[in-house]
Amino acid sequence: MSSPTRREVLAVLSTASFAALLGGSFVAHADSTGRPDYFSKTLDIEHLWRLQRDMGRVLSSGLVTEHPTIRKYFAGFEYSPPEDFPDARSLLVIAARDPIVELDVHHGGVHHRLVAAPGYTRADRKPGALLERVLADAFGEREVRKERARLPVKLLAARAGLAEYGRNNIAYVDGLGSYLALIAFYTDQPATGRWHPVRRLRQCRSCRLCVEECPTKAIHRERPVIDAGRCVSLYNELAEPMPEWIPAEAHNTLVGCMRCQLDCPANRELIDEREWLAALDERETAVVLAGGGDAAVEESIRSKLARFTLAADLAHFGQNLRLLLEGGNPVPGRTRS
Repeated sequence: MSSPTRREVLAVLSTASFAALLGGSFVAHADSTGRPDYFSKTLDIEHLWRLQRDMGRVLSSGLVTEHPTIRKYFAGFEYSPPEDFPDARSLLVIAARDPIVELDVHHGGVHHRLVAAPGYTRADRKPGALLERVLADAFGEREVRKERARLPVKLLAARAGLAEYGRNNIAYVDGLGSYLALIAFYTDQPATGRWHPVRRLRQCRSCRLCVEECPTKAIHRERPVIDAGRCVSLYNELAEPMPEWIPAEAHNTLVGCMRCQLDCPANRELIDEREWLAALDERETAVVLAGGGDAAVEESIRSKLARFTLAADLAHFGQNLRLLLEGGNPVPGRTRS
């Protein structure tokens, strides 16, 4: 089989208005403020081979980094339901609201309000009651079996007509922007959605802000796939020493990176939607920076930051915090505690 052409890669990673994608099963739910809490779509599992084909084309295009962490991530996908789930009939993909979160730290007599990018709080890792609401909205009162799916969820959401890609390769959903977490499940219920073309945000046609804002030049004007091997998020998600080639001022959040999202036109109406997590006092901040060392204080930190995934590894948390406080260029906080 020959390698895909640039046009074929663009067909997998390229866009129109979200309104044109709302065919099939589309479930939305708003919270008490009226803001969308989540959206979901379903697809028949007969499309799994197409999803695998799409990823194969991307991976063989020569445009994807050879960084071992990225390659390991792609290798972990499984394009079939669990063996003990022979009755699986559909894929349920959920886009859950997951805004920027903010954390107060006190260090050296100075108060800092720092942010973490979307995707690192419990909306991503612990769907819990959210899933039950989605299932009720999608399938009514029927008893539903579900199993977590290890699939490329951005591509699945795009193919389900739920999301579009930005030039930064981040998934966007109308009403949530890029401030979301994607979760996918197999279910034993029939699907009502259909297979959609992969699309890029219409705003990307004339916009290059993310290209200009990326601190490590991981996003290119014409290249359809970002150079993930240069993305700050890749490295601050790893509990490993930070590469020396990344400039100090590139560090802007506790985890992840917000430079390509903050000024994005697709996020313009959502930029102030943030959630405050907690405040760490001088002692707690010192323990984080030391990577631990006081069991009682460590327990206090983890209790306060139970929603924040980075708090489970204080050495990793401490490294990222130090990078922000010592030469970083933090995204300014906005919420009120």
